[in-house]
Amino acid sequence: MIERWELSHFPSAKDPQRYRLKLKATADDLKRLGQKLPVTLSQPFKTLSTDYNWACYLFQLGDTERAEVERFLRELCPQGIVTTASVQVDHELSPLLEDFLETTAEQLGGEGKKEILSVSSAVPPSQPAAGVPSKGPTLDFGSTLNPRYTFDEFVIGPHNRFTHAAALAVAETPGRIYNPLFIYGSVGLGKTHLMQAIAHQLSQRQSSLTILYLPAERLIHHVIEATRQGVIHQLPEQFKTVDLLLVDDVQFLANSEETQEQFFHIFNLLRENNKQIVLTSDRPPKQLSTLADRIRTRFEWGLIADMKAPTLETRVAILKKKATGMGEGPERKPLELSEDLLVYIATRLTELRAMEGFLQQVHARTALAQQAVTMDLVKQLMEELLTEPSVPSPQPPLAVSVPPSPVVTSPPPPPAALASPAEARAAELGVEGGVEMPVEEGTLKPLEVAFFSPEDAQAELTQVKERFSQIIKKHKLKFQLVSRLDRGYLPTKAGSEREIVAHCQAHQLSIAVVLGPPSGQHLAHEDFLGQLMAATEESKILLLWIPWSERAKDYRYLNLVLDLTLTRIQ
Repeated sequence: MIERWELSHFPSAKDPQRYRLKLKATADDLKRLGQKLPVTLSQPFKTLSTDYNWACYLFQLGDTERAEVERFLRELCPQGIVTTASVQVDHELSPLLEDFLETTAEQLGGEGKKEILSVSSAVPPSQPAAGVPSKGPTLDFGSTLNPRYTFDEFVIGPHNRFTHAAALAVAETPGRIYNPLFIYGSVGLGKTHLMQAIAHQLSQRQSSLTILYLPAERLIHHVIEATRQGVIHQLPEQFKTVDLLLVDDVQFLANSEETQEQFFHIFNLLRENNKQIVLTSDRPPKQLSTLADRIRTRFEWGLIADMKAPTLETRVAILKKKATGMGEGPERKPLELSEDLLVYIATRLTELRAMEGFLQQVHARTALAQQAVTMDLVKQLMEELLTEPSVPSPQPPLAVSVPPSPVVTSPPPPPAALASPAEARAAELGVEGGVEMPVEEGTLKPLEVAFFSPEDAQAELTQVKERFSQIIKKHKLKFQLVSRLDRGYLPTKAGSEREIVAHCQAHQLSIAVVLGPPSGQHLAHEDFLGQLMAATEESKILLLWIPWSERAKDYRYLNLVLDLTLTRIQ
């Protein structure tokens, strides 16, 4: 059943009569609608809006056709909006990127005039529908603030007290002192948290401000896109309405001279107009030796503040806060950890992201198994986290000669010395003491799966399969994945997502494991994933997506096999 819809005039250079239709509906509703509407529809895609979950384009929609479509939609669902004001798009963008821009403009709408910036489009803010609550701040081209990255959620300690005070001062008087504010430190110390906390506080105090959160890698992508379209000279001007610019990981700008050139002009434009700039990096400006001198010296004009590693006491306090926060939301309980467990985790882990990820893993394991958190469980998960994964060797498999022996009913005592490489490899393969652990025939339910990977990534796909097998065996799950189809794909090729679905349907497979493409084609990657999610959901195919950067992360496979357990086994 369609709950609500919105039909907006969204012309492009190629089609001045193009409209965008957003819907709150199921995939089946969307499919039936496409069969009944007397106009041409684009491939549906997932929308980032919180009010709608699907969107598509309607082409060549004149006044007569639009009136007919509106009448048809109102018969299905009276809760609809029609917007005929033109929002001209001068250059063609991918549907997902256009949705980034549209959603961001809506969420920045609220009170006061705000603008969303794009390399190739300027989308004015939309007015929220009656009865729809205004949304929180959304930054960048679809990137949003993490709702937990606020000053209230930030744990203060000796290692970050000065930087926290500087961030508060900037939030109180933006553009007047400490401009730019340059925060540096190692990975996982809270730089991004503190940066976004400034944005949260400013947006609460002055809702009319235009805030732009821009990871450096994404800025590079937009410079490349603007260069390709021949509008690079227009890029700095699009930042002139920004009141607060947040650029994360500026050390990555060192790899792009053109991006440095454009950022130089953006920096000057904003600072001359007393607009606040906040930057983060993994090192201080003087150590960014590959950056142009004129940019590096500008980073030193304001205040440079470092984030040091937290003390043990601070890490324990952070763990307590994070564990309590896991109880937020419906049907969720806080993660209860004793003082001994907190100290043990804080002693073994020092990076904040690693600590939070570990708590998530403990929470998932205990919630699924409905068991209490014990020291034995925490130690087991810690060893799994800290043990370096071994890379499968191209050599022939290890041959183990096993003499006949009586059945051992109790496990052997742990070895006193470190295991040899051969023993470690045997343990990884499920062999204990050189003897393969028996598996009862017929006890594992086979799940037939289609595997897809980028072209020329067969070796990585083999590792993906082995990771799945290891995780399933390690956690003693009652199924096994059986590969019925292995295919390569091109994420930048139009229609690749439909080819994946077609291959699954041709082989009557309802589970698709897809290894994402390598980094370097960010926009194409996001576009591909959004369309793939829409296509698989519409076809009732369970998509198990593995980002390229997480193909060696055990937690990614654990989460996927838990999904399989809940959706296909139980």
